[in-house]
Amino acid sequence: LVAAMMALRRLLVSAPRRSLCTPTAIDTTKGARWYETHYELRSLKYHQRLRVKCLHSEDETLPSLTPLFSACNWLEREIYDMYGIMFRDHPDLRRILTDYGTKDHPLRKDYPLSGYTEVRYDVDKKRVVIDDLELAQEFRMPDLTSTWRK
Repeated sequence: LVAAMMALRRLLVSAPRRSLCTPTAIDTTKGARWYETHYELRSLKYHQRLRVKCLHSEDETLPSLTPLFSACNWLEREIYDMYGIMFRDHPDLRRILTDYGTKDHPLRKDYPLSGYTEVRYDVDKKRVVIDDLELAQEFRMPDLTSTWRK
């Protein structure tokens, strides 16, 4: 995977008038934790598009394309923030859409829908308070059987 990405970087350096449209990622949950990272490239000279799909696991790091495309900086940071995919040699890999204290990544399949904490404003304390969220068991495991069938 890393060799293929490095070959892609060499190809992009030599390609005339290239542009990167949309890098994005998908959590496919195929087998072990598998992710797909997509890079869509466009050649302005040849009027063609190239989509590169990289299948990788959760613990693999991908080489950053930020040295080749400056717009990739923000988009790779977004992929890191939403999916937790790490990019090697990225100049500024930190969260941009979620809070810095967030441990999970919202677009993963294993992200809890209700969350673990509740953020609210307390009128008596006159500040924002973070409380642990406790839901009853019936809300955690809903009964999905139809009430119309008996």
